[in-house]
Amino acid sequence: IDATALDEKVGSIAGSLNLLTALAPSPPGRPASSVARDILQRLAEVARFDSAAIFIPSATSIELRVLASDGPLGRALSQLTIPLAERLTG
Repeated sequence: IDATALDEKVGSIAGSLNLLTALAPSPPGRPASSVARDILQRLAEVARFDSAAIFIPSATSIELRVLASDGPLGRALSQLTIPLAERLTG
């Protein structure tokens, strides 16, 4: 896949993630976690990664929590929370 096509795919995924964060709470139908798992599967089609997680703001505290994770470290990632205002890299 060339760089332009990859940029378009990543842009599409980013748009989907922005839409996903607007679903609070999820409307009737598919749960947000199901949509997040689909996003991770599509991301795996265009980018290489060992493990990945999609974080959303927690409804009960000032932190991000994992909505969906994938890969060999997916279970470990699913236990993570990140306080808001912390730097995220990697």
